[in-house]
Amino acid sequence: MNIPCVKVMQAITVEKDESYIMLEATIQSRLGVEIPLKLCIIQAGSNSEKVMDSSTPISDYFTEEPKAEHFHITVYPRSE
Repeated sequence: MNIPCVKVMQAITVEKDESYIMLEATIQSRLGVEIPLKLCIIQAGSNSEKVMDSSTPISDYFTEEPKAEHFHITVYPRSE
């Protein structure tokens, strides 16, 4: 996608009560390009990704207080 490596691996902090749309907008602004995205979450103790639903609040993905080192969100270009 011709996106510089420095823009690919980043830490982004959002409040758990923020919306998916806010997270996606933050990621888009950091990338510097606007492409359709698919966001997936990997939670502590899991080795599989779960696709995040844009209509679901971020807080719905956490059953306990999240710690930054315990989860990651992976971003993929969305193919439709």
